[in-house]
Amino acid sequence: MKKPGYLFLLLPVSMALSACGDEAAQEQGAVQQATVEEPGFEDTAATPSQLRSEAMELAQHLQSGTLDMAESSAVLEDLDQLVTANIAEFPEAIRAQLTQDIASAKSALQSSDADGVAEAAASIASTLASVPADAQTGAAADPQLPAGADPA
Repeated sequence: MKKPGYLFLLLPVSMALSACGDEAAQEQGAVQQATVEEPGFEDTAATPSQLRSEAMELAQHLQSGTLDMAESSAVLEDLDQLVTANIAEFPEAIRAQLTQDIASAKSALQSSDADGVAEAAASIASTLASVPADAQTGAAADPQLPAGADPA
C-alpha cells in the first residue's frame, strides 16, 4: 500500500514543473515577438544603419556566452533572417563575409560548439564594425551612368 504523503508531494512538484515549461514558452514567444517588431523584420522598414545596428546587437548577444543552445539558435535564426532579407542594404564589401560567418555560426551551433558560435559572432560583429557609418549600400554604392553617357 502506497503512502498518501508521496502522492501529495508528487502533485505539486509535477504542477510546478509543467508551469515552468509554460513560462519558458511564453518568454520565448515574447522575445520572438519583440524581435520581429524591430526594424528590418517582417517587412518593417529600416535604414541601412538601423539594420547594421540591429545585426550588431544580435551578434553581440550571441557572442556574450550567456545564452544556452536553444537561445543561441533563436538569436542566430533572427540574425540570419535579418541579413538574408535585407542583404542589399548591407555594403557589398561585407556581404560575402557576413553570410560566411553566419554559416560558420550555424555549423558550430549544430555541433553544440558554444565557443565556435561565439567566435563566429565576434567575426560578424567585427565585420559590421568595420563599415563606416556613412557607407553606401545597394544602388547608391554603384550609381548608374545616364543613358548615352560615355563610361570612359
